[in-house]
Amino acid sequence: MAGVAVATVVRSLGDLIGKQLYEEVSLLYGVKDEVEWIQRELLRIQCFLKDAEAIEKDNERVKNWIREVKEVASMAEDVVDTFNLEIEGRGTIRRGGFRGILNNYISIFKKPITRHKVGEKIQEIRLKIHEISESRSTYGMGNIDTGGEGKNYERQSLKEWRRSSPHIEEPDFVGFKEDIELLEARLLLREERRCVVSIIGMGGLGKTTLAKKLYNRVRNYFSCLAWIYISQEYVLEDLLQYIGKRVGLPDVMKMNQEELKEELYKFLTRRKYLIVLDDIWKTRTWDELQAALPDGFSGSRIIITTRNRDVAIHADARTPPHELHFLDEEESWELFSRKVFPNKEIDNSYCPPELQGLGRDIVAKCGGLPLALAVMGGLLLRKQKMVQAWKTVLQSMNWQLDQDDHS
Repeated sequence: MAGVAVATVVRSLGDLIGKQLYEEVSLLYGVKDEVEWIQRELLRIQCFLKDAEAIEKDNERVKNWIREVKEVASMAEDVVDTFNLEIEGRGTIRRGGFRGILNNYISIFKKPITRHKVGEKIQEIRLKIHEISESRSTYGMGNIDTGGEGKNYERQSLKEWRRSSPHIEEPDFVGFKEDIELLEARLLLREERRCVVSIIGMGGLGKTTLAKKLYNRVRNYFSCLAWIYISQEYVLEDLLQYIGKRVGLPDVMKMNQEELKEELYKFLTRRKYLIVLDDIWKTRTWDELQAALPDGFSGSRIIITTRNRDVAIHADARTPPHELHFLDEEESWELFSRKVFPNKEIDNSYCPPELQGLGRDIVAKCGGLPLALAVMGGLLLRKQKMVQAWKTVLQSMNWQLDQDDHS
């Protein structure tokens, strides 16, 4: 039965999320919110399954819907298995708790293809779940959900936007000097048309970190400000309401979606605004929002962070997207050092000489990815500043690389 399959996956996802290493691994995959969203949506689908299975026998459309639910449950189970393999060191015997953590990190760093495939699989699951939810009414099940719980449930996404508050900046800011200078000049360019400044790059490169720094440096040049975290799951009406609140549009809670678009457009037409759309995944999202963001001649600016170059070009083909790159050797060493020695002045004497070589080797294996360097630095922060401790880290990394070379 589909109900049993979904219940099993929901429990598996719950077990996965509860594991000690889940947060670190899911953050490095860049899919933490997505995995937890899938669990919540499958839990919601469970509420419909009992009623659906009761009328399945004489209703071919409901049978098709239930079959689709089974398929998405199977896809989600595959993702759970992938995460469990990552967390358990791909089925190998864990050599101590700390080494096990390191094995998982290095596996991720050395397997960008795996990361990409997991991300693609999760996007496929999300799309499938959307189709399943939208098809309920088509299949005659639109009235099963009572009490308005579904709408309240979706509005929980509002909480996610606050996670990306622009006022909380990353204290260890390394390697963005030229990016800041270039993009700040672009934002403050004396050009009356509305410009969209896009920051693109893979997860973990620091797009949001850079956007926050820029936002706070130029905000005083604009009369209206808004920072919105979007990600992949959003309710358009809630997004518009949130933008309206931030820029000062009155009575936003009394308006429906179309009224919000119209009133926001009129309100912002008379003002010079700066809006950050953090983490856009699809061009459709831009199309839905731009109707409320006037392309006038007030010198307004929009900052977009995205992993998708097509989104950046679609939003403003006249302004070239700014692509972030990996940190170089010295930048990597500085970021790593700031994490391992947070209370030290970063100069030639802060790191014990006997740890310098080991530290450089560890940094090299992070490949210039800021998130990887921050994670490894955070792990070593909790270890003793001794040769054996750092050597254990390096040997664990080398051991995992040997495993990957033969896989």
